[in-house]
Amino acid sequence: MKKLLLMIGLFGILVGCQNDEGGSDGLKPRKDINLSASESRVVEGNTNFAFHLFSEMNKMKPDQENWMISPFSLSMVLGMTSNGASGNTLAEIKKVLGHENVSMEETNAFYNKLIKELGDLDDTSQLNIANSVWAQNGIGLSDSFVEMNQKNYNAQVQNLDFASPNALTTINQWCAEQTNQTIPAIVDEISEDTKLMLLNALYFKGVWKNKFEERYTITDDFTNVDGSISKVSMMTQGKDLPYAQNEYFSMGRFDYGNGAFGMTILLPNEGLTLDESLSHLNLTNWDKWNNSWTEARLDVKFPKFEMKAHDELDDVLKAMGIKEAFSSDADFSALSDTPLKVGLFEQASFLKVDENGTVTSSVSKGEYIDLLPKSTPFYMNRPFAFIISEQSTGSILLIGKIVNF
Repeated sequence: MKKLLLMIGLFGILVGCQNDEGGSDGLKPRKDINLSASESRVVEGNTNFAFHLFSEMNKMKPDQENWMISPFSLSMVLGMTSNGASGNTLAEIKKVLGHENVSMEETNAFYNKLIKELGDLDDTSQLNIANSVWAQNGIGLSDSFVEMNQKNYNAQVQNLDFASPNALTTINQWCAEQTNQTIPAIVDEISEDTKLMLLNALYFKGVWKNKFEERYTITDDFTNVDGSISKVSMMTQGKDLPYAQNEYFSMGRFDYGNGAFGMTILLPNEGLTLDESLSHLNLTNWDKWNNSWTEARLDVKFPKFEMKAHDELDDVLKAMGIKEAFSSDADFSALSDTPLKVGLFEQASFLKVDENGTVTSSVSKGEYIDLLPKSTPFYMNRPFAFIISEQSTGSILLIGKIVNF
């Protein structure tokens, strides 16, 4: 049986970077995405999928490794894939996505809505979503599969000679263009068994709503997961920010632009390890915690960091329940007359977090703390998790953890 190679998640994200307009003054009002009852069920399934994915990834990752994953990107490729799946293969994918109680038409319509509306919520942020289908010359794709993915996912569908060196160049150029060069390549080689690739590219660039000024960036200690100490560049500020406290985490939310998108930091409470706290991260608790935000004056220490990730996700998806798609029993009869199975799920990601704007001088730690005598400390000076999401739908663009510098 030939391989259906799904290369997914070309995710490039730059947060806290100066935008072309030079700031967030004069913002247009935040827009929200209104959801129908069926769309709300898709969102609930996607959020549950995100935390299930995070949990299974966390089990397979070394304790001392920083990592991240884009549930949004992966779920979109699984949605595209579903349009070519049938029988138990389709049922397994829908169950893992949490879409058992919605039709494929509703799933497709929801992703189409996000593609159309997410990029128009905040004029200071840039969000691009692109999908593509690359088929080996001679492989006949079903009309319905092509039409569904072109109509609902704006997918570019193209035939290539995978045996030609130009195929690598063509696919990687698409990858680089769609992620603003943050991920210059996704494919190192194409095996002779590969007959089809499905790709999603997601690029987000945001400017902090509350800017970090470089003159307040200090060198400070970060306690790594093994107890060792690293010196890091720590952005600092004192602001009234969304804040929540529960039995497992202190949570701070750092919005971009007009607040349509934001990064939530989950800082484990003293006495708990990050993984002990993260074991309680699920849909029920997340919904409860998101109903407990208050505004508090926070004394923030936020490390600057840059991350790259490249992960094969086959074992994770099998552990979550997608099994038949990888086997000789795979049913992609709605995709092509050629017998196909999944050969690889893969995701490459890039994340850079820094200040907004450039100022050359800096002040000492003592000088900054003295400015905020009555603030609540929110110091990201030990392992923490982060979630980047769209506020009105709760769509999780990226989730990850920082444990080492």
